[in-house]
Amino acid sequence: MKLIKAILLIFFLAQYGCEGSTEPAELQDFLIKTKAQKKLAVDLLPKNASKANNSYTGLTKRSPFISSDEFVKSQIASSNEVEAPDLARAKGILEKFALEDLTMVGSLKKDENTIWALLSDAKGRVYKIKEGSYIGLNYGKVVKINEKDIEVKEAVSNNYGGWRSHTVILKLKE
Repeated sequence: MKLIKAILLIFFLAQYGCEGSTEPAELQDFLIKTKAQKKLAVDLLPKNASKANNSYTGLTKRSPFISSDEFVKSQIASSNEVEAPDLARAKGILEKFALEDLTMVGSLKKDENTIWALLSDAKGRVYKIKEGSYIGLNYGKVVKINEKDIEVKEAVSNNYGGWRSHTVILKLKE
């Protein structure tokens, strides 16, 4: 019962507080003064006479509607893809070394058509190779030898079941 009396008392006090003027005199004075003030003119924004044309450069990038795996596969397909190396072929002794570990130390010319290159490993052992020899860890094949360098074409996996060509030049150690 006391609770109901307390609620009714609060209700009647709230009603009594809301009677009378709805706006205080200060607020009415402020509104009158503000409406009477002169309105300032706002300048229009200047029109932009020339707009710079921007060309779209995203044509060579991946479309957002293609998954990244599909994009990579399409890029690999259009890159310098080569046939898979013969994985069943017995590897030679120089295919156990990384190309970075081999150094060209000289060349031998047998005749006009045959030139041999001399390679040294990290332990100082010297090996003789000719065009068509296989060297390096990545199925590298010697495609050209001259007195100053050796050109090796490697077949490197593209991680998507294909192979790409990579050319390495071994220069003569001076």
